[in-house]
Amino acid sequence: MLFAALRDMQWRRRRLVIAIISTGLVFAMNLIMIGLGNGFRVEAQRAVDSMGVDAFVIKSGAAGPLLGATPFAEAELSEVAATPGVTAAAPLACAATTVVEGATRRSVTAFGAPERGPGMPHTSQGRPPSTPDEVAVSSTLGRQVGEDLTVGARTLRIVGIVPNSTALAKTPN
Repeated sequence: MLFAALRDMQWRRRRLVIAIISTGLVFAMNLIMIGLGNGFRVEAQRAVDSMGVDAFVIKSGAAGPLLGATPFAEAELSEVAATPGVTAAAPLACAATTVVEGATRRSVTAFGAPERGPGMPHTSQGRPPSTPDEVAVSSTLGRQVGEDLTVGARTLRIVGIVPNSTALAKTPN
């Protein structure tokens, strides 16, 4: 029986080579998809960890805290903070926007959080922003503390650098 199988492979080499290559391609595509999926999961987990939060509270029907979040009324923050097991609660705003880099624009994810408390990532250089015209940016933008950054129609002063802070497929924060 084994001899018959070997003879069959010998006479049908082309079909055997095509089958081997096809199987290899399917296996390679599977590995790529697993790697991409894991990369997105790890990036989201790192973004959440850098903000010093354990969980996000989002309204039902919202796509998630980073995509399509629906705002809460300020009164609802007190209800969340009073929930058993919650040690601190803070509002967090998230929006996609663009920054101007020379003659081009670059997509970024903008987060708004209280200066002290949950939601504000730790800075490796500088300090957290404390006024509406200040910003802490990801080190992936290649900017320095003290530079001005045009975000949308506003110019903000960079006061802090957050190390390797990205979300949504390596979009800088």
